[in-house]
Amino acid sequence: MMKKYLTLSNILSAVLLVGALYYIYDYSFNREPKFIVGEKAPDFSAKTPDGSTLKLSDYEGKLVLLDFWGTWCGPCMQEVPALVQLYNKYKNQPLGAADGFEILAVAMDKDKKRWEQTIKNRGMNWKGHVSDLRRMKGEVGELYRVKEIPTKYLLNENGVIISVNPTIQELDMILAKKVQ
Repeated sequence: MMKKYLTLSNILSAVLLVGALYYIYDYSFNREPKFIVGEKAPDFSAKTPDGSTLKLSDYEGKLVLLDFWGTWCGPCMQEVPALVQLYNKYKNQPLGAADGFEILAVAMDKDKKRWEQTIKNRGMNWKGHVSDLRRMKGEVGELYRVKEIPTKYLLNENGVIISVNPTIQELDMILAKKVQ
């Protein structure tokens, strides 16, 4: 009868198996956005490119698209022209009880220069740009459990989520219905 010994190879195999199972669990069950329609979006504060602090609550009274994105994200970059167009269309419109439309873009980036250049070069002319330059491991990304981007929340004038991950077309329809 052969005795089984605890070998380095057996230990590494077990660790890899546990890691793989955890990754599958995390990928399968933690990909959905953390918050749902009807919940109040939690407030946060973060740094703008110039180093000042901006809070989500600074946008009370407006419809706000909370947009988690990154300069390195292909789908995010493809959406930028349509977001710019949508923002310009609705930013000064009275929208029901809301006093206009704003975007608060939370960049999941590490490179400040690239982040600033993308904002400028892509014409992202809204004032709400924040990042802690820690990608998904930053405070806001962790608070909202952002696992993939783009992730979007549309908030009403009271900070309550009215749509999760809407497409550009869905955003346009929601905003168009609110125009007075």
